[in-house]
Amino acid sequence: PQADGLGLDRALQILARMGVPAGTPVRLPDGPRGAYTAMRFPGDIREVRVVHLDRYSGAVLADIRYADYGIVGRATEWGISLHTGRQFGWINQLVMLAACLAIVVLAVSAVVMWWKRRPHGRLAAPPRKAGDRAAAGAIAIALLLGLIYPLLGASMLVALVVDALVPAGWRKRYGL
Repeated sequence: PQADGLGLDRALQILARMGVPAGTPVRLPDGPRGAYTAMRFPGDIREVRVVHLDRYSGAVLADIRYADYGIVGRATEWGISLHTGRQFGWINQLVMLAACLAIVVLAVSAVVMWWKRRPHGRLAAPPRKAGDRAAAGAIAIALLLGLIYPLLGASMLVALVVDALVPAGWRKRYGL
């Protein structure tokens, strides 16, 4: 081995002998204790592979495949692969696109529905109907989600504080 390290050409030869396909991204060693790292994340998660080579000797420090992952690692990799559109190819990408477009449509339709139901001439929430129990359910769900997701809960608390600080005159004038 060279005094300054193995060299990229030699590392690529070792990776090729190991069956790592040409074109797989390889990270160069970072610092004197760094390693050459080849990371392959193809469309089929069962083909995932990460190889670490010693920067001086070329010895294989780690050769990790999907089969080596534990149950949590497999579930995480599966979720990432689905979410990023790698698993199942273009069909999955179309499903993800449909989900993104649905979110946009929901956001736009929410504004349109609010605009149609708001009190005439005011920027306020639509009036509650007598006997409507949906608000209690919505509050219960919001509290549960605020406990499960602390950042969401903190943002809801900030919104409540800001709402409490709005002057009464503004509430009456602007219908807040």
